Amino acid sequence: MNSAFSKKILLLTIFLGLFLPVFNASAAGLSSYVLDKIALPVVENFFAYSLSIMFFIVGKLLAVMVQVLGGVVNFRIYTNVPVIQEGWKIMRDFANMLFIIALIVMAYGTIFNIKGYDFRSLIPRFIVVAVLINFSLVLSGLLIDATQVLNNTFLLAMGDIAGRLGQGLTPANLFPPGTDINSAQAISNLVTSSIINLIFSIFLVMTFLISVAVPLAVAFVRIPILWALLIVSPMAWLLSILPATRGAFNAWWKQFLGWNLFLPYYLFFMYFALYFLSKKDDVLRALGQDFVYEELTGLQSNFTFGLIFYYVMIAIFLIGGTMVAMRAGTFSGTG
Repeated sequence: MNSAFSKKILLLTIFLGLFLPVFNASAAGLSSYVLDKIALPVVENFFAYSLSIMFFIVGKLLAVMVQVLGGVVNFRIYTNVPVIQEGWKIMRDFANMLFIIALIVMAYGTIFNIKGYDFRSLIPRFIVVAVLINFSLVLSGLLIDATQVLNNTFLLAMGDIAGRLGQGLTPANLFPPGTDINSAQAISNLVTSSIINLIFSIFLVMTFLISVAVPLAVAFVRIPILWALLIVSPMAWLLSILPATRGAFNAWWKQFLGWNLFLPYYLFFMYFALYFLSKKDDVLRALGQDFVYEELTGLQSNFTFGLIFYYVMIAIFLIGGTMVAMRAGTFSGTG
């Protein structure tokens, strides 16, 4: 019995010794085949199709945003909009009703001899504000028209903003010549040939998107904010009468001037950005160095120092110009 069992163990050992290496080799070959022929192509195609969709969406979005930006910066703030006029009339009537409160405060200030609240101190301002409240919409409109003169100067000098930005911010220039960024096959070939080039291209494309989205958002938000400031202008002037409420008027004045002056400041930087776009070849030639036209080592594309310098400078002008315009407008408002 033990002899038969020993023979079975011996035969099993011989079988495993002969066929197990073959089985292991077959299993390793099968796993390698599945990885190389099925898994990797699936992942690569999924990644390529995802990038192709992303580039398509970003390209379309960038084109639309450039068009909208051109329209927003050309949009004029008019005071004859019905919602502004009706809202302003309501606030004007409400402010005229509250004049009685200012008179009561002045009376108490005079009776109790409170410095800064007596009739002698406040009556000149009271009379001036009583007139300005009823003309606050006209006066605010005159200030808006004055800043619009500056806006028109830059807009006429720049011409077609959307067309010039659309020509300059072309994502296809970031890829090897002939690459269709909307083709998954082309993206797949790019993934295989140069992942560094692809990552750098994605970074610059997103930079373009942000450089247009940031000023677009600020310029668009500026419109309803100015409308709201125009509507509440009577109350702001009323609050300028008493020393305790004068800070609210100063805050309104600061915001009103800041948002009015944002666009001239921003258009100033956009003018230089578009001028830089139109003078790209002249600027690169002025550097006087051959390396600006040479392809960067390790990137299988048309990436050159000049191309990167050119696009980075445009992004700095657009994004940095927006930030500087916001700060300069606010600083101007404090004056």
